[in-house]
Amino acid sequence: MPQGCRNWTFIAFIVTAFLVVAANPELFSHIGALTPVAPANPNGPGDDYGPGVQNAGNQNGQGIQPGPLASGAAPSPPDIPEISPRLYTGGNASASVSGDFDFSGQLAVDTHASYTSRHGLSWIAFSDPGNPQAGDILVVFGEPENSVAVSTGTTVAIGRDAECDFDIHVTESSVAGSVSCASVEVEREGQPGGTSSIHLEFSTTTAPNDDG
Repeated sequence: MPQGCRNWTFIAFIVTAFLVVAANPELFSHIGALTPVAPANPNGPGDDYGPGVQNAGNQNGQGIQPGPLASGAAPSPPDIPEISPRLYTGGNASASVSGDFDFSGQLAVDTHASYTSRHGLSWIAFSDPGNPQAGDILVVFGEPENSVAVSTGTTVAIGRDAECDFDIHVTESSVAGSVSCASVEVEREGQPGGTSSIHLEFSTTTAPNDDG
């Protein structure tokens, strides 16, 4: 499997598992240790997980510890403008991560792995295909939470909903904005790895996705 596919599969699993735990706290309230999580795509393989990423959570068998939001009431989601079905044709993102995991860099949008579906999921990925060590950035809206993930290898920092401030701007031909997270969890090979802050700015050009 190409390095790029492995990276997106790992990030997809970690992000999806975080969202499943946060959306279903009652399933995990009695569990204190790491628990295997195998989230499934409710819309069928390949529908909403991006090109080449199908039910990514089932491939690793890893588990993650419920985050701080899992034991409390669900926070109000940020006000993200509606994004119509579209493909992402260009753009870039700059991210700065500081803490137990550090990252600083600018990456181009991955036009093959970025899209907004007719179901309201936006998957906006940034990478450097020529340099897998450069890291990856993934911005997700509507799955069902909103999140940002920054990773290198198998280390990833993930911020979601109330953990972050989202400032997103949408037009017919672009999606852009910034995401700032004061303190988010870090995962190293599926294990808790401390906390970091994230600041991300991104700008993309888009085209209608008539196939949805």
